Amino acid sequence: YLYQVEETEIWVRGRPKYADHIRVSRGLYYHHGIYVSDDEVIHFTGKEEDDILGTHNEVIKTDLRFFLKDGTLEIKEYNSEELRDLYPPDAIVSYVRACIGDTGYNLIFNNCEHFANVCTLGRHRSGQVENVFQPRLPGIPGKEREMFDWVKKIGRALFGGSSGGSHSSSTTTYEP
Repeated sequence: YLYQVEETEIWVRGRPKYADHIRVSRGLYYHHGIYVSDDEVIHFTGKEEDDILGTHNEVIKTDLRFFLKDGTLEIKEYNSEELRDLYPPDAIVSYVRACIGDTGYNLIFNNCEHFANVCTLGRHRSGQVENVFQPRLPGIPGKEREMFDWVKKIGRALFGGSSGGSHSSSTTTYEP
């Protein structure tokens, strides 16, 4: 097979708009969420603080200040391929609101970045996880993709998920 290289993600600093996919650096990782307003950011985290191991995480609504925790806000800019799949803002917000209270967090298979990408693009993916398990080596065929696909299959077996294309909150595994 050919090793597929995706366009690099672009994140910019600025003022977020309704339904933007946003993130903030937590040092070793980025925390992701969906911006609705300064009083409403919906994200997959702990109620008191981020818990990347996820023992008590759920989809919650907080204000922007809680989300940022004094960090610097970044907004996702979509590449041409992503723009074709991007849901309309009202659909994104309706969906994330319907997910409030959902659980099922898993650092590798179902984290805050998976959640934000499913809500905006219908893509169950985390670039942070992929960068750990699948190094980006342009033009070099290898086993990295096969290994990551195998890891995802294990995750689906352990934590559920479907392969359909619905945009539904009936599962907490945020699998499109």
